[in-house]
Amino acid sequence: MAFWDIVQLNSDKLLAEGLHRLMISESRPGEEDLPDDAGNYVFLDGENALFAGEAGNLQRRISAQLDEGKSRFYKRYLQSSPDEVRPLSEMTLRYIPVVIGRKELEEYVIVNLGSGLNREPSANYWLSVRAGVHDFWDRIQKKAADLLNDGSSACLEAEPVRWRNRSVLSTAGVFIIRNRNDEIIRICEAANLAADLKVAESDSHTSDLRYAIGTDQLGFQAVLSSEGRRGFQPNEEEDISRYLHRCTIAQSTVGFGRLEIANALSRQIVGQKQSNRKKDAEVAA
Repeated sequence: MAFWDIVQLNSDKLLAEGLHRLMISESRPGEEDLPDDAGNYVFLDGENALFAGEAGNLQRRISAQLDEGKSRFYKRYLQSSPDEVRPLSEMTLRYIPVVIGRKELEEYVIVNLGSGLNREPSANYWLSVRAGVHDFWDRIQKKAADLLNDGSSACLEAEPVRWRNRSVLSTAGVFIIRNRNDEIIRICEAANLAADLKVAESDSHTSDLRYAIGTDQLGFQAVLSSEGRRGFQPNEEEDISRYLHRCTIAQSTVGFGRLEIANALSRQIVGQKQSNRKKDAEVAA
């Protein structure tokens, strides 16, 4: 069995170990020595988890969360009307750098620790007995580059079908959109593929896919409604739908690493397009 498949089949075990690794990490109440790595963090009041998050840069994200005047987490905490208001300085902060799997770990922490200030994730995870080890997690983090290569290849090999003929997959994963010239125009990750793609049928306010097609592919200028919702003119929304229905979509179920794989594939496609434009310019010269 391929390395990628083994990891996907054991994703819950892997995430249980990631949770263990996070919860035994050194508690740091201040901003000193925060790394600029990607990773996960959790704020606790004693043993009770308050808020879990993930970040592409822990130093920037946690520094913002530690500012009581700007922290969205702390505003939610105050709005929750706690019996005893505690300053951020008295809360416990734990964090770990994560090379791959930070989106799933965030969701897994929310489900298993019941962090009350987070929104419930749409991805499905088993409630788990706490793992007492983290060897598997550590090994996977060290082999992240191999896992990303395997996962990226698997997603690129997924069979594209016409948008209207797509399967309904209520799982987390990655989807790739190609235009009618078979060019990749968008790579996205989703906690629930079916839910995300249903929104893409009509709602440019919440669908990044529709918004990107409108702005990047069709050159439309987004507008804000009186309620502050982004979108397009009604006739432009119809054009976006027609464009989308001429596209193909390839879906891949991904239980671990979907954010990193989508990002890696997006960088790869952008790099290829830039290389092709450079070659075309050299030929023209």
